[in-house]
Amino acid sequence: MSDACRTHCHGDHAVPLTATRGTLDMVAALLSSLCLIHCIAIPVAIALLPAFALIIPDLPWLHAALLLIAIPASGLALLRGWRVHHDPLPAKIGVVGLIVMACALLAVPHSLGEVALTVGGGMLVAAGHLFNLRAGRLRSA
Repeated sequence: MSDACRTHCHGDHAVPLTATRGTLDMVAALLSSLCLIHCIAIPVAIALLPAFALIIPDLPWLHAALLLIAIPASGLALLRGWRVHHDPLPAKIGVVGLIVMACALLAVPHSLGEVALTVGGGMLVAAGHLFNLRAGRLRSA
């Protein structure tokens, strides 16, 4: 194959195809590495979240503010899902989780009860959303 066939016109100068392929391999390797870092970083960050409680200042209003954001966001998502798949179970699970999280606000701050209610309620809300997604997929399939 001639040199002319092995080049790729790139603006005012010709770049050998081997250089282009090498660049693409480098970019692909970089993107794969970023993906790996992303996939590892999220679980590690989640595992370290309780440790952040030691360095983040205690803001008594923070739980209430987050709950005030979670209630309409979850409520809207669960309601929209119910309108699509007509299965009330995901919404019921999510609402129970939100109620449990609201009860955590009434618990003694920094107690085991508050932590248990918040974590348990959050897991119920997450489960409700996962069931909501599954029910929507089953309906559209």
